[in-house]
Amino acid sequence: MKRCAPRSTRWPPQPPAGCRPRPNPDGSSATRSALRTVDYPRTAHNLARADRRGIELLGPMMPDNAWQSAEGNGFAVSDFTIDWDNRVMTCPTGATSLPWASEIDQGGTPVIRVRFSMRDCRNCPSRDLCTRGTKGRPITLRPREEHEALQRARRRQSTDEWQQRYAHRAGIEGTIAQGVKGFGLRRSRYRSMMRRRFVLSAPGK
Repeated sequence: MKRCAPRSTRWPPQPPAGCRPRPNPDGSSATRSALRTVDYPRTAHNLARADRRGIELLGPMMPDNAWQSAEGNGFAVSDFTIDWDNRVMTCPTGATSLPWASEIDQGGTPVIRVRFSMRDCRNCPSRDLCTRGTKGRPITLRPREEHEALQRARRRQSTDEWQQRYAHRAGIEGTIAQGVKGFGLRRSRYRSMMRRRFVLSAPGK
């Protein structure tokens, strides 16, 4: 049997290169919102990509797990000033960073390694609020677009308005749980890629 079009093995289907984002149903260009679950490894990347397309991803962002942020009384990354154009980071006490290094982490994600001079950190009166290491404070940043998108999302989710909007997710989770427990949605009954796509997309119609 002759196939009308080559079968794609990627899911979800990818739009053609250079295509424009799908407009809103009312034809406006206003920002659209999409409820989502947490996807830690790619959250910042997805946020930046959604911002470019005018879409707000409404979901909890991965937290800043550094002890400075977790304890609430230290110098978190958000307390530092970042000069992206000159690739310089300034700490709350005024010390500036050493030259940045662009690297790829173990997960294949582009990151920026920033470190402060051991001389500045060793004699700093606020050292206990910043680092517990014997060397200068190290900081890992994501590329600018991703970093800024993640910081904006973290600030939004600390507001009451965000909590009220995200409460709708509870109903979605209940629907998914019912489908998984009652109808075995995590197991496909078909081997065909096209049939599996139909099964996965049908609940959202």
